[in-house]
Amino acid sequence: MEIRQVKSLRINGISWDGLFIVLFACFLPFDNAFCNLVAGAYGLYLILYLIIVRRLPNSVEIRTLNNAKYLLLQFFVLLISILYSENKIAGLSVVMKSITLLAIPVFFALIRIKKVERRTVLLFFVWSNFAAFLANFIRATWRSFRVINDHVVFDSSVFGGQEFWYSIVQGGNFFFIDEFSTFYHPTYWSMYLLFSITIILYFFQIKNFKFFRTKLLYGMILFFLLLGIFMCSSRIIMGGTVLVMLIYFAHIFIQKKSYVFIIVGLIICGAMGILIMNSPRMGGFSNLNNYLNYNLRVQSWRAGFNILKESPIIGSGVGDAESRLMSEYSKLGYLENRTLELNEHNQYLQIANQSGMIGLFIFLMTIISGFSMAIKNRNFLQFGFIFVMAMVCMVESFLSRQAGTTFFAFFYCLLFMNTAEHSGD
Repeated sequence: MEIRQVKSLRINGISWDGLFIVLFACFLPFDNAFCNLVAGAYGLYLILYLIIVRRLPNSVEIRTLNNAKYLLLQFFVLLISILYSENKIAGLSVVMKSITLLAIPVFFALIRIKKVERRTVLLFFVWSNFAAFLANFIRATWRSFRVINDHVVFDSSVFGGQEFWYSIVQGGNFFFIDEFSTFYHPTYWSMYLLFSITIILYFFQIKNFKFFRTKLLYGMILFFLLLGIFMCSSRIIMGGTVLVMLIYFAHIFIQKKSYVFIIVGLIICGAMGILIMNSPRMGGFSNLNNYLNYNLRVQSWRAGFNILKESPIIGSGVGDAESRLMSEYSKLGYLENRTLELNEHNQYLQIANQSGMIGLFIFLMTIISGFSMAIKNRNFLQFGFIFVMAMVCMVESFLSRQAGTTFFAFFYCLLFMNTAEHSGD
């Protein structure tokens, strides 16, 4: 078979391009190394195709690429900021972590993916996160079995000696946070889980699940994904989950005008809120202020704003922003922030420090453009994705790791390029 014939391959209606993004989506919840391997394989295929056929598989559609223009601009502004950074090596390292802001939009402009293929990718992402949940749950359970006085006991608490349920809601255990999230930082994987939940809710809304057994299956997966968010215990994601559910039920209520439905929805959201408040990261209603632990985060914000005041227009440069933040921690006496090398814990502030108000404006336009397209298309999935991203970026530097930039760029392009296919869903 010649390489030019590969483009015509179909597996259950999925094209070669569709298979690539299915694999990419499947590996996202596990490790970026797998995603890079898939990307490298596709790059090798593309090079071979160019050598043999002497042309690209498809021409780049500028109109399609236009919907992701702010991602491209964000990358190039970061790249330019290296020029006025003293530490250009560090700047290049940061920019390379953000290479997906350039690579993924170009890839989606090259491929031709149909609506059915897009939905297949989304469902595979859901199943991959469910598989990751099972893997993490089995690992956490296995690590909780201990040998005490020659007897094997199940002791879930890190500190030991606590009753099982008490250790879950008060002391924390192997089922929570880093011990439960094997593959990624809990906040990142929680974001993946919440987006998977949004996907399932969206498919219920558009009646993509035709049969009762399918609805029951995805209802069960939805429950386990919610449990995964509870176990990861990311405060911002747990709060975002309740808000997404409220938005979903309000959206359905506007469509169906069913008071019974909205009452059921409010009961579910209320139950979720009570469960979340009993998370070990929250400590219950009475100890909420103690468990929120915003002190370090507020110190990061204060130090970040001090740096921004010195160079608000173009920022400190992507190569120097982190070192200047560390110096500011030392200057202000924030020794714990300095020791832990904490970032700004605010994506908007971090971008402003790296590339100034210019970079911040471009990132805000990325978010605003996403909201605009989601509202125009009346698409809950698009709105839910961009809403949670905008919220998480307020308290986390979500794009400071490749796990964040890859996830953001991939699903932004999947959802917002070729937006005509989403209209009326």
